[in-house]
Amino acid sequence: MVQSTFDKWLSKHKVKKSSKILLACSGGMDSMALAQLLLNAGLEPSLAHVNYHLRGQDAVADQEFVEQFAQQHQLNCHVKEVESFKKASTPISNLQEKARNIRYDFFRELVKTHAFEFVLTAHHLNDQLETLLFQLGRKTYLQALSGIPKTINNIHRPLLNCSRDEIEQFVTEHGIKFREDSSNKSNKYTRNTFRNEVIKPLENAFPKFLDQFKVSKKHIDDGIELYSHFIQAFYKNNRTIQEEKTTFSLSQINQFPNPEFLLYKVLYPFGVNRDQNNQLFEAINKGSIGAEFLTESHTIILRKDSLDIIEGKNKSLDQTKAWSIDQKECSFAGKSYTQQACPTEQINFKSLKKQSAAFDAKQLKFPLTWRYYQVGDQIQAFGMKGKKKLVKKVLSEAGLNRIEKNQVAILMDQNGQIIWIPNYAHSNLYAVSENTQSIMYITTKGS
Repeated sequence: MVQSTFDKWLSKHKVKKSSKILLACSGGMDSMALAQLLLNAGLEPSLAHVNYHLRGQDAVADQEFVEQFAQQHQLNCHVKEVESFKKASTPISNLQEKARNIRYDFFRELVKTHAFEFVLTAHHLNDQLETLLFQLGRKTYLQALSGIPKTINNIHRPLLNCSRDEIEQFVTEHGIKFREDSSNKSNKYTRNTFRNEVIKPLENAFPKFLDQFKVSKKHIDDGIELYSHFIQAFYKNNRTIQEEKTTFSLSQINQFPNPEFLLYKVLYPFGVNRDQNNQLFEAINKGSIGAEFLTESHTIILRKDSLDIIEGKNKSLDQTKAWSIDQKECSFAGKSYTQQACPTEQINFKSLKKQSAAFDAKQLKFPLTWRYYQVGDQIQAFGMKGKKKLVKKVLSEAGLNRIEKNQVAILMDQNGQIIWIPNYAHSNLYAVSENTQSIMYITTKGS
């Protein structure tokens, strides 16, 4: 079973004698079985071993064993020693997760440095069952029930359908030497508890339990694959894409069972969590047009029958640019502006466009400052009789969403007061009057 499973993997992935292979090798039974399978196939894998120094001399002996095996078979051996684990005070569950992250980071470094085509680990069917049971004990989602993937990127697990008993039989038949990890017998690790207290009794009570699990796992994988295909097809058939904005139609979603969950699966890739999805679905049912939901990577805006999904980070609210009176032109937020002092009679105020502004040149003091809109901004706009209006309201009345607001340019005087919002509002500060002799005319270049 082990040999035929491995042969099928070699054929499926078209592995050649010249293929560059990295084998994660602990020195235990599973990884040494996989090492021997590779050698039997005429392949020369490089070995990667991590010594966490958690088991004293046993850990040192494991490292030496792997190094000696590599030397015996003239294989490259890469070892990473983690000294920080010697005095680790991290909880056991976190320690295992941290060890896993260190291990896979090490593999990625080796792939980057040596251009390995395949990274192999010796996970098997019992590991798969432990993972599934572990996931069932958590607040998990459907995809998590697929367990350990056979292949993800360049990481492969050729023995994932083989049971531990089958691997043990293969090792015995071929006289393969390995190191026994004494910590496998300790129930201080969650996975060991599953292995020793749950899975072994199940196997003893039901001798064909693992065989039946393998079939059940195949059915689960088939269902997840079909379900994932449906989600992707539904999303693609109900979306339109324009530059950085995706519009998702809501017209079909209520025709399916559990539309709230369907919406979550569609929006999950855009960073939406379950709480946000619940709020968004409630807003859809209430008809809260214009409601916005911000994720780490996107802003989602509710329209009448659709969602606008806008990607990209907002402009930095701290970015500013000074504009001195000696600079006739200044660029900010992708546009250029010009300033010019001129007599009053040269300006036709009735034809003054929103892309331009006019101030009493004697009263307006430089330097001016450009920056982006910030929450809480206020402007003393024309017609407000000295009162101030929230810039947020000005921009909302113009139909701008949250992302668009954060990209609006604001011009301030030397005291930090807003005097102009190009295209949207002109301040009453430094207003031109009958006593004005000279005007500071500022306009958007090209308008």
